[in-house]
Amino acid sequence: MIVRGGDAALSSVASGMRVLLPVFDWSRTGGLEAVTWEIARSLGAMGARVEVWSVRQSGEVEVDGIAARGLAPAGGRVARSLDGRLLWRRRLAAEVGSAAGRFDLVIAGHPWLLPSIRAGVEGRAARPRCWAWAYGIDVWGRPGARLAADLAWAHRVVAISRFTRDQVAPFVRAERLALVPPSVDVSLFTPGPAPAGPDLLIVGRLVPGEGYKGHDVLFRALGPLGERLGRPATLRVVGDGAARAALEARAAALGVADRVEFAGRVSVPRLVEAYRGCGVFAMPSRVERRRRGLWTGEGLGIVYLEAQACGRPVIASTEGGAPDAVRPGETGVLTDPRDPLAVASAAADLLSDPRKAEEMGRAGRRWMEEHFSLARFRDRLAALLRGEPVG
Repeated sequence: MIVRGGDAALSSVASGMRVLLPVFDWSRTGGLEAVTWEIARSLGAMGARVEVWSVRQSGEVEVDGIAARGLAPAGGRVARSLDGRLLWRRRLAAEVGSAAGRFDLVIAGHPWLLPSIRAGVEGRAARPRCWAWAYGIDVWGRPGARLAADLAWAHRVVAISRFTRDQVAPFVRAERLALVPPSVDVSLFTPGPAPAGPDLLIVGRLVPGEGYKGHDVLFRALGPLGERLGRPATLRVVGDGAARAALEARAAALGVADRVEFAGRVSVPRLVEAYRGCGVFAMPSRVERRRRGLWTGEGLGIVYLEAQACGRPVIASTEGGAPDAVRPGETGVLTDPRDPLAVASAAADLLSDPRKAEEMGRAGRRWMEEHFSLARFRDRLAALLRGEPVG
């Protein structure tokens, strides 16, 4: 589908450019998905003609006014499973190869699509430029090493944080490596009335493989935090998934179930309210190196950006991409994500000093407007299109 936009300041940057954006799933649910949707919207606003292809979906899939062409065959669960495990790479390579001459630029919305894109265009006389966006665990450790030749082949590799950039730097020539953090909608995520909700808030999908986000650490921090405050401390958990029951059981086992509210998945307006209403947003997400060279951790953490845009101070991790999202001592605090006492101490300092918390919240709002707004994202994207160094 052709994506059109009306950003007058940048509308001529990519005028007439034909861009193909393959993704695994066309959605805005999740940080990676939100970034790829914004890439498509922003390129359209700059005058490009953008086509989105979704590898795992079939038919036409529209998300907030932008449609993608699904490449997966329609059929039952067995057919989709077979395609997902074995056939999609060959199909994507063939589709890209047959259409390569129509495009000036192909952007891999996920780095693991890059090998198929390379197979489709390599050796063709009219090879389009090829970029790849790199987020976090998709290129940390062994996955990045397996993609080394493909990352080196790409014209540009765009990392969303310094940590991710450093992970792929051994494979990519410096002039081809860029740093473009994601944006937050500062017109939607805005400050509101004085907090009237829980002391702490954490937001994220409750998925068994994402235990690194720090829910358990926050549960264990509630006791010492309450002692510092002289009253019971409370936590709201926004998000849902298969790990919810286990987390509820863990809160009960630690004796804090009555102080933890599991709010489930909420609408965007309710999410904004949740950010505005908390005393402190806290996600002590840790980086873990697991077996077989696989890692877990935050590539950056869009929820940190959303919370700061809503004027709330943030407690983030010292690990992974999280430090790029926060200005320590100015918009929030970086803590050891494995130490509940450190998290409790940081939260107590903010909750017991409302003036300091509000000052940090205002600073965080300015930080988002100046460095993480949609306008800044598009400025960086325009610089990439002009071939300028970014980050």
